[in-house]
Amino acid sequence: MGTHRGSSPIVAVGFMAAVCVFTLAINSAQAQQTGPPPPGNRDPFAEVRERQQREAQLRSAEIVGGVKKLDRRSAEAAAEQMRDDFKNIQLLRNKIARHLLSDKPLDYKFIATETGEINKRANRLKLHLLREVPEGEKPGQAKQVEIADAQMKDALVTIVKRIDSFTENPIFKVPDVVDVQQSAKANRDLRHIILLSDGIRKTAERLSKVQKN
Repeated sequence: MGTHRGSSPIVAVGFMAAVCVFTLAINSAQAQQTGPPPPGNRDPFAEVRERQQREAQLRSAEIVGGVKKLDRRSAEAAAEQMRDDFKNIQLLRNKIARHLLSDKPLDYKFIATETGEINKRANRLKLHLLREVPEGEKPGQAKQVEIADAQMKDALVTIVKRIDSFTENPIFKVPDVVDVQQSAKANRDLRHIILLSDGIRKTAERLSKVQKN
């Protein structure tokens, strides 16, 4: 898949501003789950943080959206969309983890649907969070990951762990503290989620046609 350089300090600060938007996400994600969730989806946010950061979320939406000024309604809509994507990536991660733990044969149609949804939401987050093009990659040109049939289970385990790494990053727990190193790590994790989910989806779509026959 190759390596990517980390964010510059300026990009990291923009990334950190976006973090404020996500501070309500994990509470909502776990509240909608039924039964004990698979390990790795913790709730690090307290209710008091919600009250303290409402205004910060709205201010951050201006930076995240790449425009200087947004009216209140637009800012709220952008923040809500980002919270929803962040929350649902975790819920989709849990569905894949449960499928892996079920010891049943892989349902490729299910896998294609879930990873396609992960890819859509991760790409939408990328528009707000990632401003830097990885080294060796031209604007508008994304690398691709090919997943061999025999690698499917390993690839699914990897994307589950990568989502854990992204959503449990310390920058989402202490959003008012800028940590360039951790924001660069979240940057890389999100890119890898996008590449992996796309590769898995394509292979699963092909295998689902074989499985149906």
